[in-house]
Amino acid sequence: MKRALALLVGVLTGGGAIAACADSNESFSPAPDEDASTAIPPAEAGPADDAGSDVADARTEGGPGLAACTEDGWCKVALPSARSIGLEKFWIVALTMDGAGGVIAATNSFGFSGDSTSHLLRYDGNVWTTLYGIGPQQAGPFPWQLKALADNGAGTILAVGKYAGWDRRGAIVLRLENGVVTPEYPTLSEGLASVAFTSTEDAWALDEEGNVYRATLGSGPLDWTLVEDVPHRPNPSTFARGPRAMFVSPDGKLMLAGADESSWPARTYVDREGADGGWTSSVSDLPVDVQPSGVQAGVAATNDVVWLAAYGSLLRVSETASGVEWTETFRAARYQDALWARGANEAYAVGPVGRIYRYDGTKWTDLSLALNGAPLTTNSLSAITGSPAGELWLGGDDVALHYTPKANP
Repeated sequence: MKRALALLVGVLTGGGAIAACADSNESFSPAPDEDASTAIPPAEAGPADDAGSDVADARTEGGPGLAACTEDGWCKVALPSARSIGLEKFWIVALTMDGAGGVIAATNSFGFSGDSTSHLLRYDGNVWTTLYGIGPQQAGPFPWQLKALADNGAGTILAVGKYAGWDRRGAIVLRLENGVVTPEYPTLSEGLASVAFTSTEDAWALDEEGNVYRATLGSGPLDWTLVEDVPHRPNPSTFARGPRAMFVSPDGKLMLAGADESSWPARTYVDREGADGGWTSSVSDLPVDVQPSGVQAGVAATNDVVWLAAYGSLLRVSETASGVEWTETFRAARYQDALWARGANEAYAVGPVGRIYRYDGTKWTDLSLALNGAPLTTNSLSAITGSPAGELWLGGDDVALHYTPKANP
């Protein structure tokens, strides 16, 4: 099926959820504190932690917050002490540059009581501070799981997620503007898995079932409207889900990817919003044994080239003069959780056990980062972002990695 396709640079930041009861605000959303930039304070309760001394030592050796650095510019950046506020650890699930020289991280954690909670953190080049979560705004656990972040490039960042409890469904949107985080609880039936901007005003969200929503930024809370004309919508009668990945092309067009389950075997697809508001769709023509029916992440390297992480495979979807071509370019033993691309000749995929793969325009290579003969990390990685100048941030299971090219110290 060779139909028009064009693509974007953006990262699919994984599945997430958003839906909440209208009366959730009083229970779960204390008013934002004016001191939102305060560093995460130690709590009186919770197990003692010796991480503070490790961080202090690292700062004297490698710079503020740097636990270890390789010769080629990769650094392990120490996260705040989660145990000091009664949490097991911080798991970074999404990252975005904030346009002011810093990076924002959405994290999920479990307390020692078993409660789930989330934070928004910011690293300013010296130290992580908490923007939302236990600390300035929350006395106790914040019962939501964040899933994705998006920056509109004009001072607004949205984080989306889902209610973490078992007793009901719900959605959360954290809106970060001018250093202040405002929680919103849209009345959607499912939690939100992804969020993206196609302009400074137009926001999109994808829920856990694959429903697509659209909202316009304004002074008040976002009003999310279901988009009904997308090519692949969930079908409750057949249990078929909608798209699993959402991202944006460099020319500002929304893109969706997933597995078409209307026939067997299911086929991977990419749908693209057109200039007239309509949609074009491309369905994989790869053999079933090559093309797994599932998508974890997607990113548009250019308007004409998309990368998809489909379980252990990395698929390239490119528009050519003769039509849309699907190619499996790499197959790993494990799946990849997140993708990011700087252009046609530079892309990255990250996943379990610290795996980082880089595409150089010809092939994918395992970077195999090492320090003193040992892997820089073996922790699972689930988020990645970067800047046009070459900077990279990666995050995951109690780990944050920062890459600065030598030419840009």
